[in-house]
Amino acid sequence: METKKVLIRNVCKFNLEKINMNELPDKLLYLDTGSITKNIISNIQVLDTQKDKIPSRARKKVKNDTIIYSTVRPNQNHYGILKNPDNNLVVSTGFVTIDIDTDEIDPMFFYYKLTMKEITNYLQTIAENSVSAYPSITPDNIANIELKLPKYKTLQEKIGKLLYNLDIKIELNNKIISELEAMAKTLYDYWFVQFDFPNEEGKPYKSSGGAMERSEELKREIPVGWKVEKLSSLIKSTKTGDWGKDEISGKHTTKVVCFRGADINGLNGLEECNPPIRYIHEKSEDKLLDIHDLIIEISGGSPTQSTGRIAFITEGVY
Repeated sequence: METKKVLIRNVCKFNLEKINMNELPDKLLYLDTGSITKNIISNIQVLDTQKDKIPSRARKKVKNDTIIYSTVRPNQNHYGILKNPDNNLVVSTGFVTIDIDTDEIDPMFFYYKLTMKEITNYLQTIAENSVSAYPSITPDNIANIELKLPKYKTLQEKIGKLLYNLDIKIELNNKIISELEAMAKTLYDYWFVQFDFPNEEGKPYKSSGGAMERSEELKREIPVGWKVEKLSSLIKSTKTGDWGKDEISGKHTTKVVCFRGADINGLNGLEECNPPIRYIHEKSEDKLLDIHDLIIEISGGSPTQSTGRIAFITEGVY
């Protein structure tokens, strides 16, 4: 594949236009920096310019294919590319707005190239060394980056479209998962809090006159025949962790896939991750995981994911 190198400042325009505060429309749509993450918009404020106080940061105008990139803490991923935005949409002055200034570059491909993890990490390093109150970057920090792109725009367009469609499918799947989780919580409340689980006739137990009795431990009524027990009474055994060694060493000869807290994201605790291969002591084979084991993270939760995440092993032995 033939490629070319471009200096961003030579192919883009930055912070092109601000709104005229003396000529505001009746309705203004405002996107703040915290309301977009990896091109997913969580909230757009609708402001009545005749009644509402307009935020002082609601100033920057955007157009189709404008890329917006938060200048504070790049590693928080508050960036996106706007497709056919409303004419009344403005974004925060906390964004750098970037518009492609050449017909030889596909904006969508350029967006994905600019937001690659290594570039985000590079900008975060610059931000952490800034003298501002918060880790931040300037438009020049982005403008001075050199990117390697496919030489021909047609190839850029194909790659950009593919990545965009994948992101749409990922977002759709995330919404489906959220809806399923909400349904599961509702079902749990219905069955185990309201005690309206299906009886032998398939009818709601409590609402259909199912026998109840008072539990002194819970200070409430529960179905007859139910009892209160500690979780420990249901646990057959507890397996503690073992980080092991990178290579075979002495009696550390048992090869295993080692779970980390960050790996507990989905089925079997593994999803879009690359768990390390380790070697544990030959006497530690009782720590190997079996089908139907639960893994609970007891420490080390990241800033975005709290300690206490759980994975359920449904297949394989680790």
